[in-house]
Amino acid sequence: LVSLASPELVAVVGVQTVPAVPATGAREIRGLAHVDWDRNAMAEVRSPVVGVIREALVDVGARVDAGTPLFRLEGAQIGALRAALATADAEVRAARAESARQRELADTGVGLPRALDEARRALGAAQAARRSAQSALDAVGATATGAAGTFVVNAPRAGTLVQRPVTVGSLAGPDVLLALLVDTDSAW
Repeated sequence: LVSLASPELVAVVGVQTVPAVPATGAREIRGLAHVDWDRNAMAEVRSPVVGVIREALVDVGARVDAGTPLFRLEGAQIGALRAALATADAEVRAARAESARQRELADTGVGLPRALDEARRALGAAQAARRSAQSALDAVGATATGAAGTFVVNAPRAGTLVQRPVTVGSLAGPDVLLALLVDTDSAW
């Protein structure tokens, strides 16, 4: 089904339709056509970080929902981001313990107020570093868990996967088109 934006555009283009009727003769009709997708109903899928495609999880022609896993990748950057988060978690635990220790010392009259203030500042800085490390993972769509450098690229919108120009073992990154998702009900 071809759908144009308005009846006026149909008249300008000169498209004419007639009802289908049974006929004898050729079983095919040949013609030239160009199909284009509604740019407002499509998404180019790319990886936010560099990695190697280890698994393509969806075949061309499949309909997917937003959030459906499309590719499993492996890359050093994700491993480094996860390591930074683990380090930040350890620093928060250590700073929290030191802050509690300084609080106890201050409560018993043995600790110095300055040492308690420093411990609280260190805890605040460690918590900020942890939030930053978590934000870096969130920004690329990776989770804190999983194998060191593996991550999944998910569908950013619902649609049909109409193009997947990459294969397992290909290098993925922000400049590499992994897949094209479109709403196949919106074509012209």
